[in-house]
Formats: sequence, C-alpha cells, structure tokens
Amino acid sequence: MMPQNLPPKAFQTLKKLTLHGDAGAHNQGIYLMKHLPSAKIYIEKRLLPSRATKREIRAMRLCNPHPHLISIFTFTQSSTTSIISIYMQHCELGSLDTLILRFNAHNTRLHDEGFVFRVFWHLALALCYLNTGADYTSTRHRAIQGKPAVKKQGWDSLLHGDIKPGNVFLTQDRACKGADAHTLYPCIVLGDFGCMVTRSDRYSRHAGLLGRGDLRFEAPECKGNVYSDVFSVGLVLHCLARMAQIPDEILLPDRPLGRQYTGCKYLAQMVRDCLARTPEERPSPLELPKLVFEGYRVWRQARGCDGVALPKWAFG
Repeated sequence: MMPQNLPPKAFQTLKKLTLHGDAGAHNQGIYLMKHLPSAKIYIEKRLLPSRATKREIRAMRLCNPHPHLISIFTFTQSSTTSIISIYMQHCELGSLDTLILRFNAHNTRLHDEGFVFRVFWHLALALCYLNTGADYTSTRHRAIQGKPAVKKQGWDSLLHGDIKPGNVFLTQDRACKGADAHTLYPCIVLGDFGCMVTRSDRYSRHAGLLGRGDLRFEAPECKGNVYSDVFSVGLVLHCLARMAQIPDEILLPDRPLGRQYTGCKYLAQMVRDCLARTPEERPSPLELPKLVFEGYRVWRQARGCDGVALPKWAFG
C-alpha cells in the first residue's frame, strides 16, 4: 500500500476544519481542499503514520466506490514530516449532527418519517456492504425483491465502530444518489473510518490496541461485532427523530422515535429491534436492507409520496 505521487501544489487549502487531535489521537488536522487540475473539492485528513492509519486507508480502499460510504481519492506521505494525507470525498451538505443543530435552532422537528426512512435505507445498504462485500446494485435489487444479501466469498467483515450523527454526511451529488437520484432527499454517506476494523483484526494479538469510537453511541456488548453497528444506527435514527445531539437512555426502550412518529408502527418497531440489548436479537446486516425497504414501501404506499422535503435552511 504505497502512497501516491502528486504534482507539486496539486491542492489548494481552502479552510481548516479541525484543530490537531480533534478527530482522533493520530489526527493532525482536517482541511477543505481544492484539487487544482479538476477544480473539485475534497477533504484532506492528515494523520501520523501508524497501524490505525494503515487500517483506515485499507478500509476506504475496500469500500471504494460505494454510494453510501465515503470514497477515497488518493493518499500521500510527506517526505519531510512523514505525515500521511488522505484525500476523500467532500459532502457539501454537512453532517447529520449539524442538521440536528439547525432544526433545534428553529425549534422544530421533521414533518414526517420520510427522511428518517431515507437515512435508515442508505445506512442499511452501507452496513450490508461492510458485512458482506456484496455488490451495491445486486444488494439493492435483492432488498426490493424481499431477499437478504449474499455475502461475497472470502470477504472479511468490517466493523465501522463509530457510527454517530457527526459521521453521517449528506450530499446532492447525483453520482452518490445512484438509483435513488429521483428522490427529494439528499444521499446519505457514512464516513470516518478511523475505528473501522475487520473480523480478523478483532481477533488478532493487537486487538487490545484497536481504537474506540464515541462511547455514547456504542452498543452495550463488551466486544464489538457486526450487530454492534446495527445498534449504533438505531441510536442515530433515535437522535434524528428527536433532534437530539446524544441518545436519551430513558426513552430508548419504549419510544426511541418519540411520540411524533408512533403512527408508523413498523418503523418504530424496526428501530426498537436495532436497539435490542443483546446482539442476537437485532436484525442482521444481511437482512436489514430488505426489512427497511419493506417498511418504507408500505409507508409510501399509504401516503402516496416520498414524504415532505427538508427546508432549505436545514443545509445552512
């Protein structure tokens, strides 16, 4: 896994987005960059050389391209400082936690379940790929047909390990929307692979050195597995529906989405299932896309539309 050689001054720094260490122990800053030859905007993440950095790059390359997983453009290493720069997809509409802050500033919530379903559907497809390595198009097609995904032979399942509103991004890029390009909602893209590990990593002699994500969005089990990510997705949906920055432990068991969405019992029950205390009670990542699509299909059929569009101020 060799760094790429780029022409001198291939990128122009537009803005510094974080301070050193703000996004992890190895982090040396995150920047908004312009690729001068193409005029495209990318995110640059600067990292110290480490096993964790190698794992992050490896994971991004394994997931490239997938419409609901942040894509890597290239990565380089400085000959003077040894700092590694990962250049990755920029989602121009920001993250879910920023959207939640804007809704709170306007003292309002989502008008209906449409956007919650959209986030659920796209995250389900992302998780399914991490677990199975199955082709996006075939997984989506099988889900629509009511069939679970089929795991790719030899695929070493990936655990994201840090799914939270701040790592769920939004974009109107038609290439990312893919087969859902006709819908009124933006595409959902799961990012920040800094805690992502394979099943082999979790059982290696270095397992005790693996990084951990935000503890407030972790599953209750001591050792993470593919069902742990399902739990975290449930927490993200809980926060989105209630426009909360962090999960409310009191409301999770009975009303994870609050009172506003009790009319859609299927959605509320699916989120409850994702938040089951034991991994075996949660939906499998292989089954999740078909379960979400079936719930969305019934809901949309009853309403006759995709739902209410998000207000323009939701994106700044």
